[in-house]
Amino acid sequence: MNVELTSNIKLIICIILCEAIGFASASLSNIQSTTWFDSLQKPTWNPPSYLFGPTWTIFYLLMGIAFWLIWKSENQPLIKMNAIGIFGIQLIFNFL
Repeated sequence: MNVELTSNIKLIICIILCEAIGFASASLSNIQSTTWFDSLQKPTWNPPSYLFGPTWTIFYLLMGIAFWLIWKSENQPLIKMNAIGIFGIQLIFNFL
């Protein structure tokens, strides 16, 4: 298989994985706390709620690209695995 094609497949996998985590997190949070969050008194500079969806989508897209950059790097295997582990931990925290 072509190296460039393999790299593109890795990129797609990384983006889909991160976007799926973000979608799952958003789905669970919408079920639990919409009325609670809507009832909070927010500051005047609070962004409108319709901006959160596109912002988080872009955020998880960029996280997918970051994961891909780690995965395709030429670092030593131990360094690479540590970086993937740290990325995985922060992805779990973002989900929670």
